[in-house]
Parts: sequence; C-alpha cells; structure tokens
Amino acid sequence: MVIAAPASAPVPAPAKKPKLVFFQWDHSPYARYANYLLQHTQEHVRCLQQFFDVVVVNEDCDFGRICDLHTPDLALFEVGYQSHVSHRIEIRNTSAYPHVPKAALLNADSWSWTRTGAMSDMERWGIGVCFSICTTVHDYMPEALDALYCWPNFIDPAIFRDYGMDKSIPVMLTGMRNPLYPWRQRVHPVLEQSYSCLVSPSHGYLDLTAARVLQGERYARTLNASLFAPTCGTMANEVVRKHLEIPGAGACLVTERTPMVEAAGFVHMQNCVFADSDDILDSLDGLMADPSRLQQITSAGHDLVHRRHTMAQRPQILQWYLLQRSSSPASRIVQHGPFGDLELVDRTVPKAPRRPAGGLDRGHLAAGYASLLQRDIETARRRFNACIALTPIITEARLGLALCDLTAGDPAATAMVAGQLVQETTVQYGAQDPDPVTW
Repeated sequence: MVIAAPASAPVPAPAKKPKLVFFQWDHSPYARYANYLLQHTQEHVRCLQQFFDVVVVNEDCDFGRICDLHTPDLALFEVGYQSHVSHRIEIRNTSAYPHVPKAALLNADSWSWTRTGAMSDMERWGIGVCFSICTTVHDYMPEALDALYCWPNFIDPAIFRDYGMDKSIPVMLTGMRNPLYPWRQRVHPVLEQSYSCLVSPSHGYLDLTAARVLQGERYARTLNASLFAPTCGTMANEVVRKHLEIPGAGACLVTERTPMVEAAGFVHMQNCVFADSDDILDSLDGLMADPSRLQQITSAGHDLVHRRHTMAQRPQILQWYLLQRSSSPASRIVQHGPFGDLELVDRTVPKAPRRPAGGLDRGHLAAGYASLLQRDIETARRRFNACIALTPIITEARLGLALCDLTAGDPAATAMVAGQLVQETTVQYGAQDPDPVTW
C-alpha cells in the first residue's frame, strides 16, 4: 500500500508571471531524426510558460549581457542532455548578476553517462539547485546534492485526450524492446501470441527512418482507438511519458507495479492494470469479458492523468522560486514525493525517508561493490557485467570493472577504462573537468 504524503499548503501564485530565461540546448538538429524528441524539448518550454514569462536562449552567449537585455527574475540552465546531435551551448560570465537565482534542469535519464558532466556544469556556473525530469533521480545522484527536486514528465492535454475513436485495436505495442526494457521483453511476446496487436516498430533516435514513428496527434488518436497499451519504466522503474500518454489518450494502461508508478497515483484495477508475463492474459481476458469494468478503469486512468499530470500541474520550479525568496539559513525547501509540491520547512525537521525505485541496475551495483570489498573479483565482475547488459552506459558499473582489474593486478586495463570515462565527460559531453572519482 502506498501512503500519500500530506499535501502542503499551495504556494500563492504571483499576480504577474516572473520572467525566466531558459538556457536550453539547441535541439533543432533532431528535426531530421526523431522529431518527437525535439517536440519534447518544446513541451518543456510550453510547460514553463504556464508559470513564467519565458525567454529561450539556445545559442552561445554571455550571461551578463542576457541579463542586461531581459532582466530576468530567474535563470534556468538545461544540463545533461544525452545527445551527440543537439548543441550544448556555451554560457560565459555566469558570475554576473549574482542576485538572479539560478537552477539547473537535468534533462536526461537518471542513469545517464552525462551526470558527471551535468554536475561539472552546475559547479562551474555556481548552481546548487537541480530539477530532474526523472522520478528516480535520487537513486542516481549524490546525496550531498541537498537541493535536488523532481519536475516529472507530463502530457499536453490538447494532444493526449479522448478523441471518441472506435475501439478497433485490442492491444497497441509501442516502444523499444532492448535489454533496457526487461518488462517489455517478457510481456510483449506473450501479447503478440495471444491477441491481435498493432505493433509500432521502434527506430533509433539518430535513425533517419525515425520520422516514420507515430507521433503527436496521430499517435494519440491511435492510442485512443486501442483498448489496451502496455509500457514500462525501463530497468530503473521510472515513470516515462508513455505511462501518462496512454491513459491520457483514453487507452487502458497496462504496466509493471513499481514504487514510482504508484506514487503517480496508479492503482491496480482502479485506473490501470498491473501485470507481468505470468498473469497478464488473465487480467486482459477478464476485462475484455467485462466491457463495463474496462471502461470504468480506462476512464479513471484518463481522469487521473488530466487531473494530476498535464503541463498545468508542474509548478515545482515556480514554487521553488517563490519559496527561496523567503527562505533563510534556518530553513530548507523540501518536496513531498516525486510528484509533490515544494514546501519551506525548518532545517531541524528530519528529512523524510525516500522510497527507492528498486532499479535492477542498482541491485547489481550494490552486490558488485560488496563483492569487490570482499575481494571476490569473479562475483563482482559478474554483477557489474549484468548491470552493463541492461545498458552499457552506466558509469558506476564500468568503473567497478576497472576496479576489478586494478584489484586483480592489471593497472593498464584500469587506466584504459578510466581514460574512456574521462574522455566521455570532458570531450564528448564537453565538461571542463572529469568526474573526480574516475580521475
């Protein structure tokens, strides 16, 4: 059972929208590839516009001159985007206008290899506050980052809505099925063997064929014509956009039961279906035989998303801006859960324990490092390699293998791996300094 955090008193909205300068990477090259990724970055801007008068800067610039021109109340800096296509803008003179509050937007997967580069950017720019689009970010970032909050995924309700389409598609299958998505790898074949499914093929983000992917209103209408659509939150147990797009467009969400999905308000057989490969057919068969109950669950999921998970329900950055103006050394700003509001509390109030997401990679990493401390190199390598099998970009696992080499007496192999990690942070991402642990 998930116990919801007590709701804090809402922060009063200002009479006039504060002005926010958003230093966003130049994502326009994605128009040639996975255009929906470009749309996601544009949705971030539209969401911010719900609460701020937004000025977007997506080219190399001087922070002081931008402030001279726009006199912002707040500056938001995008960091960590994991792309070799988007242009990471260079921002100079960030020490100017020290009275303008600064925050970072970590627009990346919580496990991304760009985390160290993002932290380097924040330190160089003098930013101590970070918002992440991922609800699992606290499982992946250092605990020393006290001012770390979630600004979770959302939908555009003008796109993801009930179009009144005829329910002609029993099951719609979308998304990648590589090892990063173990639940999909288990569940999708079971569904394909049992139901008539509409399968939307996946394309790589940098594949020129990605333009063929269903996106925007066409994607939403196809979901609306489907009875069921499954998705999962990767091996990290994240809440991805599909978790919200599916019910938001009027299909019944079928997904894995995870702490973050429950934190979003989803409840089995009330507004979604929690299932796995061993029981998914029983659940779907039962609902197909009971159309009235299926409609109730689908409608409840739709209502949940439109009540709690549209761009109008993501005020956390505005809340931080308003609260920090009245904060003091004796207070701190806390967030009530990954989807919750921010509140100013006395610094002596104990921190509420966070419920971990239970990502598969975190389990492998913990076991790997525990084995390494016991000098059980074989077991440690096996667990680190199991982590990398989920996705090869997890820095902690690669560093763990390097430490295995070092413990086994092969410093040359260690240096090679560590050098690759340093190069990725400083050359590929462009940070001014590497991860100090790797260095």
